[in-house]
Amino acid sequence: MAIFKQILRMKTKNIALWMLWMFSAVSLWAHTESDTSHHKGLLFGLAFGGGNIHLKTQTNSKSEAVLSLPNIKFGYWLNTRTSVHFLMPGAVYNLKSTDRIFEAFQVGVSRWISPRWWVLGATGLTFDAGAFYTVDKLSQIKANTGLPSFSVGTGYEIWTKGQYGIDLQYRFFYGRSNLDNGDHRIGMAHVFLLGFNLY
Repeated sequence: MAIFKQILRMKTKNIALWMLWMFSAVSLWAHTESDTSHHKGLLFGLAFGGGNIHLKTQTNSKSEAVLSLPNIKFGYWLNTRTSVHFLMPGAVYNLKSTDRIFEAFQVGVSRWISPRWWVLGATGLTFDAGAFYTVDKLSQIKANTGLPSFSVGTGYEIWTKGQYGIDLQYRFFYGRSNLDNGDHRIGMAHVFLLGFNLY
């Protein structure tokens, strides 16, 4: 747990260096599987993790450690190395002692650089609202939306068997939501994720 807290305090440059080291270390012990024939048809993924988000309005600016879940990905393989997908990145943050979600509905593309290493890019609509568990009814949730939002990320598959895979991911997420007072909230998050995939 202490290691995780230290990672959350890292600056962006240190995070990138740490991720490079982690992917290199994983590649040394992970079994190399060159078969990507299961990359066809539909794909589905969930990812859970944490990181840091920086939130800014015209009157306030703050950074905090966040949980990032469920990070849903649903898509279709164009070929064994490229997929198009619907993506829901985001994070849970705290505002006035209440949990909120800073997420997005995005469309993107993933490209597999090797049988285990992939990169992605996506863009879409920012969604900023109270967390569903903070209200009695979903209809009570007050949401703010806005443009743009985008995500870039990379991942390394550490385990695969047939149509199932587990990967380690890093993702940068940017979003902008329009607030009721005419202001806007900008969020930028760096998150590390453990992903579970069905191909």
